[in-house]
Amino acid sequence: LLGLWVVFVNACSLASEEFFRHTEADRTLIALEMLKTGQYFVPHLLGSYILTKPPVFYWLIAASISMFGSAAEWVARVPSVVAAALLVVSNFAFLRYVLKGDLAARNEQALLSSLFLSTGVLFLSLAGVAEIDMVFGLFCTITLYSVYAAILRASWVWFLVAYFLAGISFLIKGPPIVFFVA
Repeated sequence: LLGLWVVFVNACSLASEEFFRHTEADRTLIALEMLKTGQYFVPHLLGSYILTKPPVFYWLIAASISMFGSAAEWVARVPSVVAAALLVVSNFAFLRYVLKGDLAARNEQALLSSLFLSTGVLFLSLAGVAEIDMVFGLFCTITLYSVYAAILRASWVWFLVAYFLAGISFLIKGPPIVFFVA
């Protein structure tokens, strides 16, 4: 239900007629070229290699384009909206797990926190655009939640999960994940 709230709130951005920034169009064109050429490991735009960002976000846009059969603006924005919904849901689940008190109080606090998160200005501005930031934010957040769980439970399994998620985060945006985890 919380995830649907985020999708509903960001539906206006999905329906926007044009890309807000040129980078949204660039990311969509890169994903289209991946689908057209079948070269998924090294992103390129109009035949030139684009080595500024790793390929995972482009893969997500390409998957969205393949799934919906269109390269419309709203299709390119779907990965960010889905990541925003998953971020809010993971925030709720994590807080429900770590907060103290009875279940009703934990649910209330986690719900309020998640609602505040989902209605923040920066969150709303990034959730409905075809940019890397929301997907990167999701993976950074669940990486840090996994580190917390690993420390709390003294569990190597959770540390392995955290390393795996940090690796995915690195493949989404590159080195910034190192600063968050270190």
